[in-house]
Amino acid sequence: MSMMDTSDDNIPLLLPKDLVGPAFSLLERIDKNLTDLFIGQSLNKHLGTEGLNITEIQIEANKRGMNFTDVAAIVEEDGWIYSGYYHDGESLVCSCFVTAMWKAAGLFGDMEINSVEQTPKDIYQMDLFNKNWDRP
Repeated sequence: MSMMDTSDDNIPLLLPKDLVGPAFSLLERIDKNLTDLFIGQSLNKHLGTEGLNITEIQIEANKRGMNFTDVAAIVEEDGWIYSGYYHDGESLVCSCFVTAMWKAAGLFGDMEINSVEQTPKDIYQMDLFNKNWDRP
């Protein structure tokens, strides 16, 4: 969840942070498969668990002294494999895909870059290209 860097800051302002977990639990009752694809597998990866539903994830987080947004803010790792209706493999949204391609091409050299943690704003702010190059 590259949109959440911390459990308290930069959370999309759709819900108060204490209602995010219960809201996903409610959504899970409506469509478990959608919830699993959208956030469940990711939260399981963050906790090092597999197959827990949203309520079970919240219980496991509480056992570890964490809340739902603490778990969501754990850093994603390149190479995590997800499965579902649409694909099996890495899940990369646009900015993550671009960063992964640049990383594979060697654009970052020896720098440690976690491509799945990059947002569109990060891509623009990297300022990697010469804007003043002369066209042949």
